[in-house]
Amino acid sequence: MTGHFKRLVRIVAVVALAGLALGAATACGKPTQPGGLPPAPSTSSGGNPTPSTSPSPSLTPPVAVTTGTAEEQIDAQTRSFITKALPQAYVAPASRRRGLLEPVAMEPAIGIYLNQMSALDQQNQEQRVEEQIISLTIQRSGSTALANTCVDSTKGGLFDKKTNRQLTRGVPREVLLFTLKSEKNVWKVSGTSAKGQKC
Repeated sequence: MTGHFKRLVRIVAVVALAGLALGAATACGKPTQPGGLPPAPSTSSGGNPTPSTSPSPSLTPPVAVTTGTAEEQIDAQTRSFITKALPQAYVAPASRRRGLLEPVAMEPAIGIYLNQMSALDQQNQEQRVEEQIISLTIQRSGSTALANTCVDSTKGGLFDKKTNRQLTRGVPREVLLFTLKSEKNVWKVSGTSAKGQKC
């Protein structure tokens, strides 16, 4: 994989929704625009990546959480997005991806994620997401919220579909910001950004 494509995957993956009412996304010092969780930053896994067995997810859409306080719903929806919806969508057939994301994500983020997955398909590559959430804090202003997370993604990475070789590996303890909005009384992820910081 060329250095240019690695940078492209990172740029597409690490983006955020502009205009966050809290102003927290711009406070991190990085430009914001719609996008998805950076599933595997382009950190090389070494000279001889080891083959890995492709996961066989159940492909069951997450159930949207609509009970509890707003903060409890935001927490649950963010965790479901990180640990269930996105990992399944990245390895699912193209026809199943939107349905896996919709319970916990919304446009414009869904479109960005689907475009990224389609681009990987064209390269015969697959992103395998296995994130461990170390911490998660929430700031909310009306119908907009920011979930500030510390995530370990070292168990995931980018894989070649044909050879099953791991091409990149996720990074440990990275700060990721998730923008959520309330849509018809359901909190959904609308974008993410990376602060470029360890936590």
